[in-house]
Amino acid sequence: MTMDLSSRVNPFQLEKATSDALDSLFEKYQNHPEGVCVSFRDLCGSWPWAKRSDVYTHLIHAYPAKMLAYIPIFFQSTERFAKANEPILDVFAGSSTVLLESIAHPVFPRDAYGIEINPLARLVGKVKTTPIIIEDAKEAYLEVVNCAGKTAQTKIPEYNNIDYWFSPRIKKSLGQIAWAIDAVSMADDLRDFLLVCFSAIVKKCSLADPDIPVPVLLKLKKQNPNKCSNSVDKRNKIVQPLLKALDTIDPLEIFSDSVYSNLVRMRLFNEVMKGRATKATIICEDARCIQSIPMSSRAKFELGKKKTLPDNSVAMVITSPPYGSAQKYIRATRLEMLWTGLLTSAEITNLEKISIGTESLLSKDCCTLVMTGYPNIDDIIRQINDNNHYRASITSLYFNEMIKVFKEIKRVLKPGGELVLVIGDNESCDIEIQNHVFLASIANDLGLRQELLLRDPVKSRGMMTKRHKSAGMIADDWIILFKKDREICSS
Repeated sequence: MTMDLSSRVNPFQLEKATSDALDSLFEKYQNHPEGVCVSFRDLCGSWPWAKRSDVYTHLIHAYPAKMLAYIPIFFQSTERFAKANEPILDVFAGSSTVLLESIAHPVFPRDAYGIEINPLARLVGKVKTTPIIIEDAKEAYLEVVNCAGKTAQTKIPEYNNIDYWFSPRIKKSLGQIAWAIDAVSMADDLRDFLLVCFSAIVKKCSLADPDIPVPVLLKLKKQNPNKCSNSVDKRNKIVQPLLKALDTIDPLEIFSDSVYSNLVRMRLFNEVMKGRATKATIICEDARCIQSIPMSSRAKFELGKKKTLPDNSVAMVITSPPYGSAQKYIRATRLEMLWTGLLTSAEITNLEKISIGTESLLSKDCCTLVMTGYPNIDDIIRQINDNNHYRASITSLYFNEMIKVFKEIKRVLKPGGELVLVIGDNESCDIEIQNHVFLASIANDLGLRQELLLRDPVKSRGMMTKRHKSAGMIADDWIILFKKDREICSS
């Protein structure tokens, strides 16, 4: 099977189709400054090459709240914003959807940089955007399986409630696989690939509910005699076979399935990347201080080699930041990070505290609300504070941190460069937080001029859109296009 998409796509037709669609959106925006409703899925769905399902390596590993791939596809299907040889940056890269679409674009391939604080996301992003030699990967996998099947050695992470999530049999088997991946001699890229395949099975072998990204114990619901039992019965019919299957599953067999499925994806990705020079690189972990740091195996940065990413060096930023009361990315990937040895339990706790959008605040951080200086944002913070001081502190910290992020985005963008911001609104204490309005006011104030406002209704609920009982549901993705004016120089 071939994936030489570039031979099937006419560059002139694609440029015209994208340009015509943009012109139409800009025209509608002039009459509807409150936002133009659009479906990026439908917008790109007429392009046969752009239809996305299990394409390239996108599904190599599950990750919560992935950006809709059609958004970066659309904005990169033209040279109106960035030339084909100009780099793209995603300052909240997640599992690298933007990076993968950038380097694999059939007509306008571009180098891509990513910034990501979650080491599992960095590892997944690195693996899904790095071609490997398939036969070498197969050989390494077979050695790992052989070693894991014979060894009495295990590598089991140390944390207090491991037995809450894993039976002794499964814990031992996972430990043997983890030990074998470390013990077998292989290239770093191959080890990282096998680590991602291993990480992808951790929750499948656990007692965590597969329908909830943040680990929640899978268990039968008790009947309430005072309420209708239909929903409970329906749920228990799903849960019961899952619990039963855990008694007999073989982690080594599930690992093998994960490897072979991902080798198929990697083979297709290799074909796409054949002869291409474009590369995706995770360059640092903190969008509040954008640096360029080499990343070695297991998503570890070589901190002794860090340097600041130059001013005016990026043509376009496409990113989707977390929200206040953020999607619990760190907690959602806790089990995987522990089993792959990326972080210890204590390091994960610390990472939660320093992540943008954190809900893990110390009492000392909540003593005094730090206002942003933006009246519309500060008014909402005060309203939330009237109900709940802790949640007001979370909101205040979030917007103050995002001010730092926007300053860095403006610094690294070239004059005339564009920012595509994908964000959803949410609630706190039943008070609506219009993130798309508030973040736009910050960006505009800092010298990033809003050019377009689009609204794409969220159709998939597989995005963990309900993050907290006080945070509400995400109904729409707001897509905002900003331009760094050419006459504005980096400060």
